[in-house]
Amino acid sequence: MQKEQYSAVLREHPLALPPVPFGKDIWQRLGEEQRPLLVYGMGNGADKLFERLATVGRVPDAVFASDGFVRGQVFHGYRVISYGEAKIDFPEHTVLLSFGSNKADVVSYLYAFAEEAPLLIPDMPLAGEDYFTASFYEAHIAEIRAVYELLADDSSRDLLASLLWYKLTGEPCFLKRAAVFEDLPALLGWDTLSFAVDVGAYRGDTLAELVANAPNLSRVIAIEPDPKNYKKLLSVAEKYSSISVECIQAASWYEDGDGCFAVSGNRNATLSTGEEKGFVAADIPGLIEGASEGAGLGHQFLRHVDRCRLLLHVVDVSGCEGRDPVDDIKKINAELQNYSPELASRPQIIVANKTDILEPDADLSAFEAFVDENEYE
Repeated sequence: MQKEQYSAVLREHPLALPPVPFGKDIWQRLGEEQRPLLVYGMGNGADKLFERLATVGRVPDAVFASDGFVRGQVFHGYRVISYGEAKIDFPEHTVLLSFGSNKADVVSYLYAFAEEAPLLIPDMPLAGEDYFTASFYEAHIAEIRAVYELLADDSSRDLLASLLWYKLTGEPCFLKRAAVFEDLPALLGWDTLSFAVDVGAYRGDTLAELVANAPNLSRVIAIEPDPKNYKKLLSVAEKYSSISVECIQAASWYEDGDGCFAVSGNRNATLSTGEEKGFVAADIPGLIEGASEGAGLGHQFLRHVDRCRLLLHVVDVSGCEGRDPVDDIKKINAELQNYSPELASRPQIIVANKTDILEPDADLSAFEAFVDENEYE
């Protein structure tokens, strides 16, 4: 559907709740959509979108990325192309956005894109597999109506209704209407906050935001499961002597118990189910200085590296060839940065090679300090 089809609804203020019965939600419509489906973006969101589309009997027809990110990648077996290429191959189509952003320039671009292209933004859960479908909405309409009536003002009711319309339709016009650009700490009344639980505290950035914006804060429980992030969180928490910060290394889950944590070192880290898919490893020969400028087949190698989500640096720490492992890592990362800052920012693991031939008095303290300081695995 297009924005024009909701023009009467959008003129209301506050926006009314979606009707019951609602009709066909975004997933039912996509299951019946005859036009090709173009997935915009790569990554975890796109992985989940592929899986969800399969449940409604659809397979994407193409995957595209913003022009600056098209470098010959392959995603789920699709060659990643630009939107210009996609429009030539599929003149009539529907675009499905598979990533989110809170960056003002990216959000502005996407809203402008939605004015020119047939764009839908499917609402997908960050955790679990429960989707906000028409049947879910209709089953919980009594509770939703009760919440709607309890809200203090028309702006709040309009916000809730806009979010529900968005979740059911995937239409950007409703998501844009639900956007809040006010000072969130003031809007949420953080000045009255004395206790908070930071679920998924990462490396302490949200803790710092809480402390900076909640002057009456006296106690925080910060929860972070990833071992490396938790270590960083502890060091950040120590800075706040005026409040009580209790750090807990655990994962927030819908039930109590033990679980195996799938370590990734980023905000998309998850609990392991033991049913994870396999992976493809690309073995890249050593890059040399100037690779980002094409030296030594550098561009060919870097295009392969650019398809990888995780980088493992295998470095010689034995010193048998007179090499400095820290210098080697710095040179490689400089080439990655020159080729693509986004590529250089991906998770990295440093693998110390040739430890079996180390001299008895070998000193790896400088190497270990460098790895720790840069937060490599």
